[in-house]
Amino acid sequence: MKQKQIESWLSQGIISQDQADKMLLDLESQKEQTRRKRFLATIYTIGSLLVGIGVILFIAANNWILELFSSDLLKICALAGLTIGSYYSGYFLKYEKQMPRVGAALIFLSALLIGGTYCLIGQIYNVQANSSGLVLMWLLSILPLVYIHKSVSVGVLSSILFTLWNILFFWVEDHSAYRCEIVLLMISGLFLFNLGSLHQFSEKLLSIGRVYRLSGLLLTMGNLYVFTFFSFNEWGYYYDFKVALDPVFLTFLILTVIFSLLMHYHNPQKSDSSHIESIISLVIGIVAIAWMFSGGANPYYLTALSNIVYVAVLSCLYYFGYKREDLKLVNISTFFLTIFLLARYFEYSWEFLPKSLFFVIGGLTLLGGGIYIEKKKGEIKVKLAEKN
Repeated sequence: MKQKQIESWLSQGIISQDQADKMLLDLESQKEQTRRKRFLATIYTIGSLLVGIGVILFIAANNWILELFSSDLLKICALAGLTIGSYYSGYFLKYEKQMPRVGAALIFLSALLIGGTYCLIGQIYNVQANSSGLVLMWLLSILPLVYIHKSVSVGVLSSILFTLWNILFFWVEDHSAYRCEIVLLMISGLFLFNLGSLHQFSEKLLSIGRVYRLSGLLLTMGNLYVFTFFSFNEWGYYYDFKVALDPVFLTFLILTVIFSLLMHYHNPQKSDSSHIESIISLVIGIVAIAWMFSGGANPYYLTALSNIVYVAVLSCLYYFGYKREDLKLVNISTFFLTIFLLARYFEYSWEFLPKSLFFVIGGLTLLGGGIYIEKKKGEIKVKLAEKN
C-alpha cells in the first residue's frame, strides 16, 4: 500500500476521509516499525563487530591470559568452542526464539571468531599475519553462513575478505609491475560483480547478490580510477607474464566472461539495463587486459583513454542509478565523480591559476555540483517514499 494510492482512492471516492486517515496512520506505523528494526539490527551488528575485533586484537597482542592455558591445542579448542557457542546461540535465538536480529548478529560474530581462530593458529605455528592462505581459509569457512542464513552482514564480510585475499595473493614486490597488479584487482572486481549478478536467478539470494555487485563495483571503479593518473601510466609501465598467466587470475577472467555472457543471454530480470551491464563488463575486461600488456604505449594516450573509459562507465552508473531509483548506486557514482573531478582539478589547475582563484573556482564548482546532485537525489527519495 502506498500513500499516493490511498490519496488516489480518496479523490475517486472509493474510500472515506476517516478510512483514508486510518490507512495513512497504519502506513506510518509500518514505516516507523521498519525504521526501528533497521536501527536495532545496526546496533546488534556493530556490537558483534566490536566484540569480534576485540577478540582478534586480544589474540594478536598475545595477552597473558592465553598463557594460562597449558597447551596450544587447549587455546585453539577454547576459541573454537567460543565460536561454536556464538553460532549456536545465534541459530537458537533466530529460529527457535524468533529473535532474528539478535540471532543474526551472533551468527555474524561467529563469522568473525572463525577469523580469530585462524589468527590464533597462525600465531602458534608462526604463520605470517599477512598470509593470503589464512584469509582464504577464513573466506571459505564463512561462505556457507552467507547462503544458509541469507546473511547480508556476513556477505559484506566475505566481500572484504575476498578483496583482501586478492591484494595479498597478487601482490608484486617489483614496484614497476604495479600496472599488472591493478589490472588483476580490476578483473577480480568484475568477477565479483558478475558473480553477484548470477544471484538474480533466485529471489531468496537477491540481497546477497546486491552486496557482491556493489562490492565488485567498488573494487573495479577504485582500480580504474588509478589508471586515470598520468603519473601512474608513466611509472607503472612494466608487465609480468608470470602474473598474467597465473591460474587463479585466468580462472577469474574466464569465469567473468562466462558469467557476463550468461547474464546477457539468459537475463532473469528481462531488462535492457542488465544487457548493457554485461556488455560494459566485457568491455572493461578487454580494456584491462590491453592495459596489462601496454608496456610500450605512450602514457599520454593511455591516460586519455583511461579517463574516457572512466567517464563513460561513470555516466552509465548514473544512468542506471536514476533509472532504477537506486540511491546507493547514485551515492557510489557521486563519490567516484567527486574524487575524479578533484584529482583532475588539482592536476591541471594547481600550477596555472593563482592559489586564491584556484580555491574559489573549485569551491563554487563543488557547491554547484552538490546542489544539482542533491536535487536529483531528492527526486528519487520522493519516488521511493511514494512506493513505500
